[in-house]
Amino acid sequence: MAANLNNTAQTSNLGFEAKLFFAADKLRSNIDLSKYKHGVFSLAFLKHISNAYNTIFEGLQIWLNKEFHI
Repeated sequence: MAANLNNTAQTSNLGFEAKLFFAADKLRSNIDLSKYKHGVFSLAFLKHISNAYNTIFEGLQIWLNKEFHI
């Protein structure tokens, strides 16, 4: 029975992914791939910086709570 649930979950994800890729292609329109990659890489870089900032900020909050009992 667990195998059936896993297959169902994987099938539903595939349908969602296909819709997501179709929507992305529609939004991308006729932009040349060499120009499209600049936007995608920029967003990936911003996401990386955001995650790094959040990690440092959370560590700082923990340190402040321990040090000053805030």
